Amino acid sequence: MSKNRHLTYLPWLPLCMGVLIYVVFQTSALASTDFDNMLKRGDLAVNIKVIDQSIVPKQQTTVEVEIKSALPFSGQLTLPYIDIKDAVVAKQKPQITGSTYQADGKNWFVKKIQFHVFPLQQGQFQIPSFNLDVELKTSPQHNSKGRISTPATAFDVSLPQALHNQKSYVVGSDATLTLATDKPMNQAFSAGDAVVLTYQLKVKNSDIVVLPELLIPNIQGVDIYPKPVAKENVFDRLSKRNTATLTQVVTLVFQQSGKLTLPGQSVKWWDNKTQTEHTLSTDTLTIQIGEDTRSINAQPTSFLPQLSRLQWLYIGIGLMITASVIVLSKRYMTSRAKAKRQLQPATNQPDLARHKKQIISAVQAQHYPLAVEHIYHYANCATFEARLDTQSREIWDQLLQLSYSDNAQCPAITLQQIETLLSAISAPAKAASSGFRFDLRLNP
Repeated sequence: MSKNRHLTYLPWLPLCMGVLIYVVFQTSALASTDFDNMLKRGDLAVNIKVIDQSIVPKQQTTVEVEIKSALPFSGQLTLPYIDIKDAVVAKQKPQITGSTYQADGKNWFVKKIQFHVFPLQQGQFQIPSFNLDVELKTSPQHNSKGRISTPATAFDVSLPQALHNQKSYVVGSDATLTLATDKPMNQAFSAGDAVVLTYQLKVKNSDIVVLPELLIPNIQGVDIYPKPVAKENVFDRLSKRNTATLTQVVTLVFQQSGKLTLPGQSVKWWDNKTQTEHTLSTDTLTIQIGEDTRSINAQPTSFLPQLSRLQWLYIGIGLMITASVIVLSKRYMTSRAKAKRQLQPATNQPDLARHKKQIISAVQAQHYPLAVEHIYHYANCATFEARLDTQSREIWDQLLQLSYSDNAQCPAITLQQIETLLSAISAPAKAASSGFRFDLRLNP
């Protein structure tokens, strides 16, 4: 009885599911219609603008998205992933603010989202259109959800004349470059001692993705042990500003006595507030190691070994000799192969005459398969067809057809045709055009 009662409700289950799906779709359609009508009436609008002016490469560029609605907002706004060619969108959490105002006797609710873009080069940049999911409170018990699209907007980036020849620079409202050591530099050091140098670069209104790393030079007689570069974005909640910080730590271990002069580091800084260029630099360090007063100079980093002119000369001569041996060996092998090909027909003249007689006899007796076999022996290769002209190729195809089919609808091969075919086979192959050959006489 109980089992039958449960079965009685089963036919109603699909109907209930259908009604539920219909209500969900109708609700979504009504919400979409509400958003479309609000956009058409002007009760809902979205705008995007670039706040900063006179933008240079690597500058923090503020982009603001403003959503204005006649209904209050509900829920949180989320900024989607935005991809801009040749630019970096900051990963920091965007700043979202809300406000209200009255105009024409109507209350307006405003949401503003700010995010930062760092263009990497000069030119025109395009912020593509992107979608924002918005939720509005249409009544105390009901919220309406929808999606609106921002318009695409463009902005220009120009490189100041002062930065035209600069490969490495920073851009921000303030910047500092400092150097700290773990020991006083005026003390006396000995071979085997070590000192730790800590360089720190700070740039306000910047990001770690656009900070350049410092180049530590090679120093003769000093072992250098750099630590991995540390980068950090420090966000100040009071000023709503980000400071990008780069820290490089390097340990110097002195291996010989002498007077070490370590040049200071320098970085070009473009102040985007005053539109001026500055140079950040650290002091030159002079370190006395032992009692030897001979200078130990820092050398610029190079990927090539430091060799004398005589050593480079020997290397150049060795490369020339190696190249000459390779070219001469190739020429010798080519000449030897050519001579072998030229001698081969002369040594096989009796065999050629014998095969020719056998071919003619087979053709006269119309034993075409045997004629084909003797032709391959006569040619001494299976690729002689490449040497045939149009006439001889037609004769060869005719001979093959007669040899493979007893009922071939082809006329018999004549002695004149077989002579033409054998002349084409025995003709010397055309020499391929030779490329450039190295000759020592070209460089006396």
